[in-house]
Amino acid sequence: MPQAPAKLNAFPVFVRVEGEAVAVVGGGEEALAKARLIGQSSAVLRIIADAPDHELLAFIA
Repeated sequence: MPQAPAKLNAFPVFVRVEGEAVAVVGGGEEALAKARLIGQSSAVLRIIADAPDHELLAFIA
């Protein structure tokens, strides 16, 4: 019997963000990585986090 194709664990997406607000939800390491990437674009970055870690707070400051 043939094997079912493997499921994707991630779904890469490219979105034009020029002048748009982009939200990162979360306060940990993954949120920081995404915030750094978005920070290199022309988007307006919004971070939503109940308990951001100290590295994310330093990035925001």
